[in-house]
Amino acid sequence: MARLSSARRISYDVLVEVLSHQKDPAAQLARHFEEHGPSLKRVDRNLAYEIVFGSLRMWTKIHWIVQNYAHRDIEKCSMAVQVALVAGSYQIYHLSRIPDRASVNESVEYVRARDEKNAVPFVNGILRQVAHRSRYFTKPDSESQPVEFLSLQFSHPPWIISRWLDRFGYKRLEEMLRTSNKRPPTTIRFHALQVRAYGLQNVQRKLLKQEKTRIDKRPLRYAFHLMDPPQLVSGSLFDKGLYTIQGEASQLIAYLVDPQEGEFIVDACAGPGGKLTHIYELAAEGSAALKSEEGTVGDDAGKEKNVANQEKAHGEQVAREVADDIVSSLDEPKECGVKLWAFESKPEAYAKMLSNLQRLKCHGVMCFHRDFLTYQPGQHRPSKILLDAPCSGLGVLRRHPEGKLFKKPSIIQQMAARQRELLVHSMDILAPGGELIYSVCSFEPEETIHHLDWLEETFSAEFTVVNLQDRLQGYYRRYLTKRQMLWIYAGGADAMDGFGAFVLKKTS
Repeated sequence: MARLSSARRISYDVLVEVLSHQKDPAAQLARHFEEHGPSLKRVDRNLAYEIVFGSLRMWTKIHWIVQNYAHRDIEKCSMAVQVALVAGSYQIYHLSRIPDRASVNESVEYVRARDEKNAVPFVNGILRQVAHRSRYFTKPDSESQPVEFLSLQFSHPPWIISRWLDRFGYKRLEEMLRTSNKRPPTTIRFHALQVRAYGLQNVQRKLLKQEKTRIDKRPLRYAFHLMDPPQLVSGSLFDKGLYTIQGEASQLIAYLVDPQEGEFIVDACAGPGGKLTHIYELAAEGSAALKSEEGTVGDDAGKEKNVANQEKAHGEQVAREVADDIVSSLDEPKECGVKLWAFESKPEAYAKMLSNLQRLKCHGVMCFHRDFLTYQPGQHRPSKILLDAPCSGLGVLRRHPEGKLFKKPSIIQQMAARQRELLVHSMDILAPGGELIYSVCSFEPEETIHHLDWLEETFSAEFTVVNLQDRLQGYYRRYLTKRQMLWIYAGGADAMDGFGAFVLKKTS
């Protein structure tokens, strides 16, 4: 009898929870990791992460393959049996370093451990056939049935394929879908205030030593890609507030806010607080100073080198002073120079926001556990409102592959209606001369350009569209449209998440 490893027990349990109750896979993994504590090795954590997210990305295709092998409708099997079949097959097809026998035997043991003894021969027989790759099943024809073929080949629902095929064409969509099914890097943002205290290179070396993984620099000065998920345990650099996890496209939004001293800035839908803490950091350091120091690809190489040399020298001096350890330099409150309020109605997101503010030592932010639509500012109106609105999330399916299984076409219209309500309220309470910064992790027209069209038709006398050229680092200006909208398609050359954003200035 094969032994059931911790990695497979955790990953299979998480998949059952996610698929049975539409849970967040990242949150479920974090809960299981915390329950196991430090006894769970990092290699097991990484394997569990890969099995969960890889199986979700390829669920539709592998489910179809398994169904072709089976002599019964596997949709009628328990979720534990379906997970064992699909996750076991995913490992056979996509994880070349894992022996097929381990994937087969431990998947069978998982079914046995879930008290599904009658299904043991069935799961064992199917997975052994998959491992032998004994049969080939004809897919839909790519020319006469492009939607069906792309949907099956890349495990995306037909309704998404139909939408995107009309917009992008076959070849471009094929590449977008292929990229969407690749494991994304973990993008981090170093805490600007901490980095400037210790030096970027010194902090980077410490992270390399702790994480033992490849780190790739991105054009944004404090943005890096980690090829493996970092350790978020007590005492880690994450725990000490040296960095936070935030997508590259998401990091651009705080630069669109462009916080200036003395402003009253409201984050209307703060979520876990990624953009909120970034705004705080830019305001605390002085956004103009930070932007003048940020190197770009091709247009500021000399300045980048000069700043890097300065930080290197400072970092080496600090390294000698604090030996081989990094400690918090922000134990005392540091004024950020702006009045910053945040609204979040979801309990879990609100709790996470408070935790992130505390971890990153962002002091003095006023947080409200309530719906932004209930907020009436009275005489003191916000000078800027960041409306990072709830959306369909179709731009981040690579990071949230469970969305391909749960989302329905109606979500786009539902979210667009909610967004329009939030836009109207924001424009109403914004101070004259103030700015509304709108963003979504979606590139669907209904959630982006259609809103701008509607606003221009309805409120053209009340606002102007802000030119974003000076707010974006040179490298990222390629993502600006002629109408000054930041528009990033998922699966592009930079492999960023899909985003849409624009900024309006209220004139009256």
